Amino acid sequence: MEHPPSFGGTQTEFPTEGSDAPTTAIDEPSPREPGTFVAEDYRIEGRLGQGAMGVVYLARQIKLDRLVALKELHTRDRFQTQRLLREAVAMARLDHPNVVRVFDAREVDGHPLIAMEHVSGPTLGEWCRQRRRTFR
Repeated sequence: MEHPPSFGGTQTEFPTEGSDAPTTAIDEPSPREPGTFVAEDYRIEGRLGQGAMGVVYLARQIKLDRLVALKELHTRDRFQTQRLLREAVAMARLDHPNVVRVFDAREVDGHPLIAMEHVSGPTLGEWCRQRRRTFR
């Protein structure tokens, strides 16, 4: 079975159903404080939001000196982690002005981590409350 390359340029092993790969339930990672580093590549600047699936941090990508939205997902389930990382690879192939770009995807401390383009502005809820919106 052929798999897409990881962002590091090497092949990623994906567990298959029925394999002996360990899986666990949803497990929230410890909150990351401003100034801490993630995978030595990102420095946390603050938290942008949190939801049922994970936490999104504002982080600085050290090597390229740019702000990114760093999404850390709660799951430690091996199959779900690999599925989410495959989705990130597919998202990274998209190039459209209405879709945020994905810069990096990896597993850190057993959790999937996705670095995306940071788009400044109001939250969706704030944007909707600013004025009445129509579908046209």
